Parts: sequence; C-alpha cells; structure tokens
Amino acid sequence: MKPVLFAALISCFSVAAYAACTDSQQQCVIYKNGNVATEGGCTVSKCQSADAQVLKWKLKNGKGVTVEIGKNGKVLVNKKPGEKANNSNASGMGLTCYAADADKREQFCSTNY
Repeated sequence: MKPVLFAALISCFSVAAYAACTDSQQQCVIYKNGNVATEGGCTVSKCQSADAQVLKWKLKNGKGVTVEIGKNGKVLVNKKPGEKANNSNASGMGLTCYAADADKREQFCSTNY
C-alpha cells in the first residue's frame, strides 16, 4: 500500500505544478519561409507555474506548438531555444509569433498569447 500511496501523492504534486491553466479558442497560423503553411482555429492552453508561463496550442489537423517563457525571459519553442518572432503580416492580423532560434523560417503564431 505504501508505494501506491506514494505514487498518488507524487501525481498530485506534479499536477499542481501547472494548476492555473485556461483554455481558449484562437486563430493560429504557421508560417514557413514567410508564407502561410497552415492556418485555422485552434485551442490554446495557457498555464502558469512558479517558474514559467507555458502556452500549448493545437490546430484541428493536429499540428501544434509548446512555448515556455521563463521568469528569466528565456524562451523555449518545442523544447528548443527560441524567441518572439517579428512578422509584419502576422502582427497586422493581431497575431503574436514565436520561433526556435535554429529555424526562424518556421514561425508559430496565434491571437491572444
């Protein structure tokens, strides 16, 4: 019984790490080499922990992204170093974009980040 109780307690603490999450329906666009590759409605999950804000979104076709913004300003895009990306087309539509440093040719954009 003790291992089961311990596992149950651990799972409670791991869930509590991102307890403050909200989901919303947004407009998402993926740009590749400056062109729209995918766009459409998506679900954005915004979670806050003591160390970071985590944004996860998924398009209806299954494509998605995870953006983690640390309290120290460090950004991870799909677990790779990244940053907020400038995209004049996207910002004109009210979208905020993020890209991994290694491949700025692919930008993940959404309303209400």
